[in-house]
Amino acid sequence: MNKIKKNKILKLGVFGLILVGVFWGVWLAEQNVRSLRLWIFNIHEEINETHKQLKELKDRPSSSAQSAQNFSTQTRNWLFTENQTFGFQFKSPFDWGAFAQTCTDNYCQGNFVNRPSNPEVSFGQYSLVQDYDLLRSLVQTHELGFCHDDFFDRLKKIGQGELRYCEIRENVLGQKYLLFRFYDEKKSAETSFEALLPNQKSFILVKKIVLDDEGKNFLAGFIFQTQ
Repeated sequence: MNKIKKNKILKLGVFGLILVGVFWGVWLAEQNVRSLRLWIFNIHEEINETHKQLKELKDRPSSSAQSAQNFSTQTRNWLFTENQTFGFQFKSPFDWGAFAQTCTDNYCQGNFVNRPSNPEVSFGQYSLVQDYDLLRSLVQTHELGFCHDDFFDRLKKIGQGELRYCEIRENVLGQKYLLFRFYDEKKSAETSFEALLPNQKSFILVKKIVLDDEGKNFLAGFIFQTQ
């Protein structure tokens, strides 16, 4: 009798282990299915984003597409920096080193560890710039090229001294920015080039720019993720 009971208990134990194994296998299968679905979803999103970017490139003039391709080739080994608070990104030459910044609630300023003197990059909320809405509208509606005379008059409000240079350029995504410089009366010389990229709620200001090929690509790589 005891032997029969032991066999029943043993059989029940084996059956229980088999049942646990089955449930465990089903659970693992469900997890794998979920992971597979998530992976497929991510791939689908990446494909959609790639199609979107390709469409943007296709819709641009051929010269813009060629410029974007040249930029990608020339900056392949550059460092990538992203700021989610103000919604922008940029690339910088590898030998400039990392971008070091100090920030308050609505403003940041920084430079590159291997080039502390130039360029200087600052960014912040639009409210920090005088007549910002007007300035942003002027930049975004002005045609590419040198500024009109009335634009010169408007820009006198954002700087110190006499404005000596004013030009509208665009980055690799076709977002317009302002390139300008002033005449410093104290130093009796023109200041270095500065670039202002305005967005709906924030701005990027780059000072002490050298307009060689490296500097031009640096400016072209500043991109607002939402315009």
